[in-house]
Amino acid sequence: MNREELKKTLEELGIPEGAVSLTGEARPACISLKALRNNVWQVFFIEDFGIQSVSDLFDSEEDACKHVLQMVLGDLEYFQRQDVKEWYAKLLTDPEYIEFCRKLNENRK
Repeated sequence: MNREELKKTLEELGIPEGAVSLTGEARPACISLKALRNNVWQVFFIEDFGIQSVSDLFDSEEDACKHVLQMVLGDLEYFQRQDVKEWYAKLLTDPEYIEFCRKLNENRK
């Protein structure tokens, strides 16, 4: 499984946009997958206040994608709830959230 296949699977499962980043962007309340150097992949989760709480490294994109999918499947009922989908949709349009994410990613470089 690669990122494109994972993206399709997440869409089929009804996972809200914003719950998972496959581009390595750090966002609060988001599982992120980031390609590092030397074909190392990082999966991390950012808590609501911008604190990274989980970080795992993988030697392949496939293993990292499978891990992301396992994380999502572990909370599938939560991600499929309508109120959660609405919350993520609102979050992604909130100017303060967008600016916080911009600063968070700027500081992670």
